[in-house]
Amino acid sequence: MRKEVVVAAAVTAVAVVAVLVRQYSRKKARQWRQTQRILRKFARESATPVPKLWEVANAMVSDMQASLASQEETGTLSMLVSCAASLPKGDERGLYYGVNLRGTNFLILCARLGGRNEPISDLHRKEISIPPNVLIGTSQELFDYIAAELAKFVSEHPPDDTPDASERERKLGFTVSYPVDQAAATSGSAIKWKSFSANDTVVFAYPFFAK
Repeated sequence: MRKEVVVAAAVTAVAVVAVLVRQYSRKKARQWRQTQRILRKFARESATPVPKLWEVANAMVSDMQASLASQEETGTLSMLVSCAASLPKGDERGLYYGVNLRGTNFLILCARLGGRNEPISDLHRKEISIPPNVLIGTSQELFDYIAAELAKFVSEHPPDDTPDASERERKLGFTVSYPVDQAAATSGSAIKWKSFSANDTVVFAYPFFAK
């Protein structure tokens, strides 16, 4: 008799637990559906209408075109013409160098390109802080310092041996992190210095790095 009572109690307990679990699952499912409804409603009410998106895009294009067509700031978007000798084709091979002048430092890197569908190899980079005395100096002193550090970097990672010296020169890219008025693909004048005391007319040109 006792055994039967124990079995009956166990069965009852299991049944109660099953009912509670089912009720909990149904409650959580209802909460999840309610949450989904709230999120869908929020997304509908927050979504920007497509015509409005086209209006914003057209306004941006209009401002960019107006800024490019005039030397004065006629729009809310300041645009500068960027000169590029040629665009990469994906067939480039060999060791390429790059210099990125930033706030109080600059980055020098090099990478070997293997041509189409080949991975980049021999990637090396070096970040160099600009000394305080150079930051408060002239643009000539700044570029002399960058050229000297670039020469050290190139000596550590020499270019490929090739009889065509001009080919090696074309494998250097130079970028700056502030506005530059480009007169040609290899030169330009800084419009606004960043973190530098130099206020003379600066020409970013490759002759600085040909020393």
